[in-house]
Amino acid sequence: AMVAAGEIEIAIDELRYLVQGRLADRFAAAQGITAAADEVAAYRRQVDAALARDGLRQAGPSTAEDSAAREQIAKAFILQWKINRALHERYGGRIAYQQGGPEPLDAWRRFLEDSRARGDFRLGDPSLDAPFWRYFVANQIHSFYPPGSVAEAQALRTPPWAGVR
Repeated sequence: AMVAAGEIEIAIDELRYLVQGRLADRFAAAQGITAAADEVAAYRRQVDAALARDGLRQAGPSTAEDSAAREQIAKAFILQWKINRALHERYGGRIAYQQGGPEPLDAWRRFLEDSRARGDFRLGDPSLDAPFWRYFVANQIHSFYPPGSVAEAQALRTPPWAGVR
């Protein structure tokens, strides 16, 4: 059966997501990175305020399932931001603009290279190597904070949920 190029791209993206997720979980555990209850509450207040501003607040009381899902989303966002900050502090490099917040692209690549060198993961098929790493080395698919700029320096300094009452 023939496999379309688009299907291979999706599969590689899923593979990269899986590898990054598992290694990020290990890194967070090793570094003691967690999402504290007050951070989750502040994040949720920030999201609620943004939804209210945009007129998107959900009508009526939220269900227990909805609240639990929103709690998981908040925790995931906070953990990812903290992991990104910790990786950037350790490895440095350029920071890319992403919808979910600043992504320390070079730091992620260096972290994955170190993880591979330690044997934490390997790609069993050499033909997967170039497509797997493309995300981290194809500059044209990313927009970066201007190197050395104030915006870059601030990108991972203050948690986005900090200061929300």
